[in-house]
Amino acid sequence: MQPITLITAGIALGVLYLRYKSQPANARRTTTKQKFKLGKLLISALVALMAIGFAMQRLGHNIDGDNPEPSMMERVVPFLK
Repeated sequence: MQPITLITAGIALGVLYLRYKSQPANARRTTTKQKFKLGKLLISALVALMAIGFAMQRLGHNIDGDNPEPSMMERVVPFLK
């Protein structure tokens, strides 16, 4: 991953953490259902980021003229279709 991507992700998560910490103590609490929704959203975002990273890596190999073995993601997606 590029350092700029990691820096941007760190800044975004830091801002979210600071906003969470700045809420008043008597603010509305999150329910278990909301926590599961957030977890699913974060996992989906991570999978999307990984898919984009793998696609960009594959593109780089193709541009260089290499012919690497298919990645796990490239083997799973046709299987799911």
